[in-house]
Amino acid sequence: MAFISEASRRLWEELTPVPTRRNSIRFIDSYAGIENESDLLLGLYKLAVSPDEHPDGQGERIHATLPIFANRAARIFCYWDHQPRMPWQTPEYYAAQRRILRPSTYLRLHENRWVVGSSGSSTRSCGTVAWTGPIAGRSRARACMWAWMRASSTTRPRSRPCGGTAT
Repeated sequence: MAFISEASRRLWEELTPVPTRRNSIRFIDSYAGIENESDLLLGLYKLAVSPDEHPDGQGERIHATLPIFANRAARIFCYWDHQPRMPWQTPEYYAAQRRILRPSTYLRLHENRWVVGSSGSSTRSCGTVAWTGPIAGRSRARACMWAWMRASSTTRPRSRPCGGTAT
């Protein structure tokens, strides 16, 4: 669901992980949103990814081949992908999607790119899922884990598959 109102932002903040519970978690599964519509997802994205992924990125890439990022100070872990890695993500599927979706929608849903407004004339990199908790070398810590809830541009709850294509 989109987190665009003050009430939805408060809900997000009130769902904070509980430090006294082992593996207390918030999980978000999303694709890119529309800039200036919901700042929650964009803010979490910038907090997690490295400057190589986004100029305002505050995290670091922690895996050599997969797009996995972490921000240890914020205790956030993020997998943010642009490449098709699932067997159903075929060139034929994406060709059909390009024919039926508006360009801005295709970029958001399948290339995980931020778009500006409904025209989609400007894009930025974006992606998929995150959680925080013990990070490599810190397995003894009983840290809270959290991740992103879907925070795109719609106001009604929906479930969508994550997608990604080669950039």
